[in-house]
Amino acid sequence: MMKYLLALALSVVPALSVAMDFTWQNMALLYGKLYPRFDYQESVEDYIKEFYPKKWALLKNDEFQLQEKKPSYIEEMKQKVAAYSVDETYTIRTTISIGSYDFKNGVFPIEKGLQGNTYFYTDPDNTASYQLTSYPRQFKLFFNNGEGVRLEMDQDKAKSFIASRKDKYGNVDRRVTLILTAKVTGFREASSSDEFISDIVSYRFEF
Repeated sequence: MMKYLLALALSVVPALSVAMDFTWQNMALLYGKLYPRFDYQESVEDYIKEFYPKKWALLKNDEFQLQEKKPSYIEEMKQKVAAYSVDETYTIRTTISIGSYDFKNGVFPIEKGLQGNTYFYTDPDNTASYQLTSYPRQFKLFFNNGEGVRLEMDQDKAKSFIASRKDKYGNVDRRVTLILTAKVTGFREASSSDEFISDIVSYRFEF
C-alpha cells in the first residue's frame, strides 16, 4: 500500500489553483510572459512545431501556406501568454534517496540535498530540442529554499519504516518519491533566460 507523508509548506503563499505540471510547454508560456525580448514573429514556427506537430507536418514544406497561417498562430500565442498567470505553481515528481536517520532532529535527510545548484529540467514534448530555433531547447528550474526539504518522522515510525524496507540480506531500500510544488519567482540570472528560480511552497513524500 502506498503511504503518503505531508510536509509543512516552506513559505506562506496565497491560495492558488491546482498546480500545473512542470512541462516544457508550460515553461514556454511563462518564458513568453517574463522574457522582455520575447519575439512572437521569431518564435511562431517553434510554437507550431511543439504545440501543433501534426499541423507543422502539413505546413513546413509549403512556405506560402505557412506564411498565410502564421498570423493566426501569433494571435493565439499572444492570447495564451497574456492569460498566463505568473502566480501559477508547478508540480515536480522525482525519486530521491534518504540518508541515515538523524536522531537529534527526528528526520531523514535527503542524500545530496536540494542545494542552490540543484535543478530539474524539462524538454519539449513533441519536438526534438535541436529543431528549435527561437525558444530555449530546455528549461531548468532551480530552488531558493531546497535545503529545507527533509523527511520528518518520529523515532518509532522511523525504526519500523527502515525495517519494512530491508531485504533478506540486510540491504535497505532508501528510495522514496518526492513531490514538490514550486512557484517561479523569475529568471535565475539576467543572462540565463532558460533558467528559472523558484520557491518550494510545499512538498510531500510517497513510499
